[in-house]
Amino acid sequence: MSFIRPGELVLQLIKNLEHAGIKTVYLRNYENLPDDIGNDVDLLVARNMRGRAVELIRNALPGTGWELIREVEFGPISLFLASSDGSQFMHLDIFDRIEWHWLEYADSAALIARRQWNGMIHHPDPADEVALNVLTRLVYAGVVREKHRFQAQSYLAKNGSPPLITTFGSHIGVKTGQYLSGMVVKQDWDEVLRRAPEVRRRIIRQKMSHSPDSALLGLWRYLSRATVRVLRPPGPFLVFEGPDGVGKSSVIERILPFIKELTGKSDTLLFHWKPTRNSIRIAEEPAGAAQNPRGEIARSPMLSILFLGYHWLGFWFGYLRYVLPARARNHAVIGDRYAYEFFLDPARLRLSLPRWILKFASNTVPQPGLVICLVADPAVVVARKNELSETDIQHYQKELTLLTIKNHRFSLIQANGSIEENTHAARVRLLSYLKSNI
Repeated sequence: MSFIRPGELVLQLIKNLEHAGIKTVYLRNYENLPDDIGNDVDLLVARNMRGRAVELIRNALPGTGWELIREVEFGPISLFLASSDGSQFMHLDIFDRIEWHWLEYADSAALIARRQWNGMIHHPDPADEVALNVLTRLVYAGVVREKHRFQAQSYLAKNGSPPLITTFGSHIGVKTGQYLSGMVVKQDWDEVLRRAPEVRRRIIRQKMSHSPDSALLGLWRYLSRATVRVLRPPGPFLVFEGPDGVGKSSVIERILPFIKELTGKSDTLLFHWKPTRNSIRIAEEPAGAAQNPRGEIARSPMLSILFLGYHWLGFWFGYLRYVLPARARNHAVIGDRYAYEFFLDPARLRLSLPRWILKFASNTVPQPGLVICLVADPAVVVARKNELSETDIQHYQKELTLLTIKNHRFSLIQANGSIEENTHAARVRLLSYLKSNI
């Protein structure tokens, strides 16, 4: 199988879309094609052609050395591609509307009608590009990037203000366009930022008064997308299981850059055992010290059932409070251990209950998409961390192995090799899981 470089693949995909009659506009970061595509590719297509464009891209991938591993709708449809060996990644956003939540703040049809050809791709008209770059950051976050300020200044020096004022007006209405572009023409960026909330309100009033049907349909699309993201959250939820000393923390640390590529550079949330306010943290933040109550006197059956119920509710609350909102925003969430410890290692939790109750409790909390189980030679594990005896580790790992046989959610990794080998194996399992769930 031949491998096509990222920039060349993008050009080939765009060519396929154009040949199929789908007009495209490469919205930003196209200047260094095909050598560099930046962090991602934002591609605007004609209205209601987004689904067809995604289908054509899917069909064009075989034989290129690239595979589709994730497909997520945020407004655009985001396609996450990985090279067949898992060493390179690409993120394509396919738009047919330019909107913030439910509000269209740019006229996508006008962008396509005024597009320009640079010999490789169609890109926005320079005035459209200035207006779009200013509007996007201003509407989303109330800021304008320094490079976009310089871009506006350069455009005005070359072309003057009338074309830019007209272009702003074509996207957000004449009055609002004059209001914002007047500040841009004066290069009064402090005033632009101060007036950002007013600009946003004016755009909303403009859309609601001139095209209420379109605004309401946009609100319906936004609420529908939000509902789908809650019911089928796009962010991966992974759990690593294994005895202390098997190398879970090292593998998690080394897999984080890979996870960021899979989620479009968004932050990853980590937690130990249960997602609580004290354990949940953003990757790279320091973790608190882990506790090991093993060896203390086991609780009575009555106290054990109360303890189990308290933590069972805690898993549900933590998932709804921390994990689900993060996943709905496309953040990955990784757990170092999970509720399976109820029956895998009841001594750690000082539980004195029948195994079937412990298994029932672990199986009725919110389940991760993938559980990566690391096992290794018990003698090696004890040498690294001697919290468990070799006999206890053998029992623990036997339970893990049985889980991987009985449940497709669990995946076993023999972690006797180096950290690099174990991390590579975890990456392969994760890629396989993602591809199987498209």
